[in-house]
Amino acid sequence: MITLEKVSKFYETRDIRTTALHAVSLSVDEGSFIAITGASGSGKSTLLNVVGLLDKADGGHYWFKGRDLFSLGGGEIVEFRKRHLGFIFQNFNLIDELSVFENVELPLLYQGIATAERRQRVMAMLERLDVAHRAGHYPLQLSGGQQQRVAIARALVGRPSLLLADEPTGNLDSQHGLEVMRMLQALNMEGSTILMVTHSAEHAACARQVCSMCDGRLKLPDPIHYELAV
Repeated sequence: MITLEKVSKFYETRDIRTTALHAVSLSVDEGSFIAITGASGSGKSTLLNVVGLLDKADGGHYWFKGRDLFSLGGGEIVEFRKRHLGFIFQNFNLIDELSVFENVELPLLYQGIATAERRQRVMAMLERLDVAHRAGHYPLQLSGGQQQRVAIARALVGRPSLLLADEPTGNLDSQHGLEVMRMLQALNMEGSTILMVTHSAEHAACARQVCSMCDGRLKLPDPIHYELAV
């Protein structure tokens, strides 16, 4: 589905140049679930931001089903993200002033989906994530686990080709973190393609493949093992 070839990213100040990504190459096949682990500052979140076109690389190539994404202009990038990418963040990134329904509806508004279809798709996704009974509530009225369920519903409602998860269990206790990993495994088994970064070796083991990063360099995936979250 996507191929990164020798992607590099630098951060520069007047006196120093820091390499965040060092000639990173990675292929993500459709239907895969890949976890990337590494210490803080290893480059894993920078890599996810480049894949999500939230940050611009300084070198290399990035193809999506044969399309050169580094050649896209600003408007084309926004449109590509709307149509093909779903994001799950550590801090949920829900809008406190909007209800659960309205938060999940946002991607469909951006896509110009008609009102009746928006409602059907939002409610179906909330049912799927077991938070339909919270549709009229606001994020601050939910537990952390419920907020992450809503964030996952928002990420999926636009039917993205690729789901990007940045420390999706980082702000959750162990029980809620395990629930989120079960959900991601179930979504992957249903066909979702997932690229996740995490500090947790336990949660990384729930993916089908595990890569590690150190000093901006990516180690090739470990053998497939896929431990079901229990």
